[in-house]
Amino acid sequence: QEMEDIQQGKTNRDNVLAKSKIGLLSILKEFKEKEDKIGEDLVKGLQRYWKDTEELGSCPKCGDGILRIVQSPRTGKRFVGCSNYKDGTCDQTFPLPQKGRITPLEKTCPHCDHQMIKVVSGRRAWETCINWTQCPGRQDDLKALDERRSKQANKDAGGSNP
Repeated sequence: QEMEDIQQGKTNRDNVLAKSKIGLLSILKEFKEKEDKIGEDLVKGLQRYWKDTEELGSCPKCGDGILRIVQSPRTGKRFVGCSNYKDGTCDQTFPLPQKGRITPLEKTCPHCDHQMIKVVSGRRAWETCINWTQCPGRQDDLKALDERRSKQANKDAGGSNP
């Protein structure tokens, strides 16, 4: 509206700029006064986000620790570990896939009752439990996959010899 008033000659540019400057200065002053509060709220929100994405529930071994997604400072590899590890009271760990984004799911594995996670790597996403190396359900899946591969290999080998 003010731009149209300038074009029509009802007001001049300097008055509009001065009015805008006063409005911006009051907004900036209010922002500066609340800067610490805004920063605290942002930090709290970020901490809640990291807690939701890193914590997987209670530890099945010690019962009072929290399982978290951790990255080793020494090797750079990520894994699930108990929060009581630093105290020396629990040594529960689970390996994780090293590639892809990991998101905790709100369900447990039907085979071993461990927390489920979703792994997104590239365009592919899959769900697995944190106990994926020892899970009986995964072992059954791997056996079925091996059987399918061996059948396919036998089929390919048999089909190439006339």
